[in-house]
Amino acid sequence: VAAFYSAESSQDQNKAVKSWNSYVVVFGRNTTEFCSITGDVNNIYTSQQGMISQCGVIGTHAVTEYGETFVCIGNPAGSELGVYVIAPSQYQMISDITINDTLNGYKESELESSVIESVVIDNDELIYLHLPNETFMYSTAAKAWTQLKTGYESENYRGIDIINNPELGFTIGDSVTNNVGLLDMRVSSQYGDPIEFELYTQFLQIGNGHTPTILGQLSFNAVTGYENFAKNLWISTTSDGVTFGNEVLIPYSEKYNYTNKSLFNNLGMAMGNVGFKVRGQITSGLNISNFTVNGL
Repeated sequence: VAAFYSAESSQDQNKAVKSWNSYVVVFGRNTTEFCSITGDVNNIYTSQQGMISQCGVIGTHAVTEYGETFVCIGNPAGSELGVYVIAPSQYQMISDITINDTLNGYKESELESSVIESVVIDNDELIYLHLPNETFMYSTAAKAWTQLKTGYESENYRGIDIINNPELGFTIGDSVTNNVGLLDMRVSSQYGDPIEFELYTQFLQIGNGHTPTILGQLSFNAVTGYENFAKNLWISTTSDGVTFGNEVLIPYSEKYNYTNKSLFNNLGMAMGNVGFKVRGQITSGLNISNFTVNGL
């Protein structure tokens, strides 16, 4: 076995080494090289120049396998930090502006211990991005990012190191308590404690943007009667997606009350765009859909 591997095309700091098919992949800070066997005992591996990717990684645990490629926290030389998919001779950013702004809000030294991992659940390959103060998840099927939190006080998500155990199912570690739990899709609680959620609707275009329109009622479909904890929801409105008005409390669900209808009456006037935020706390699954706004 060779004594060590290094990225030769760009004399940057080596961050990680992984295997891919019959290649040894060396991840530098600015480049990624794919090395193949030479048959020479004095120089066992050599870099394949045509497979070099001009994108590197930020830390040892900031890169993982993703399908037939790799996904990492990193960047090409001179570009902003992001989440990139790296393949031979190519790379592609998959992070959005929120992820990029969060990453670039840190010093590089603060991100070196970040962890990225991927797991396939229900035929959807999920990427978990563990940063010092935030955790994000990317759904390959939906091509969308979600910020994960634990509890109902905006605490950073504590789950890490997801492993598919053939006997138990998916196990997941707790970065705070060092417990190992089971990932159960039937509940939304964390060791029995309720979890806070926030949902954001799409924006509605109201009128022509110059004349106020009176809105009557907001309604939505929900599967009620199963959740014993989430008896109420808090709903607020926004015109820009940044600032929200005062929250209004509406009944959501009572145990065994399967005919409950959630309504938000007397919305007031709107002009231009209007969107809604729905917030609550639950211990089991949640189903809310078909948001509808009626005018007067």
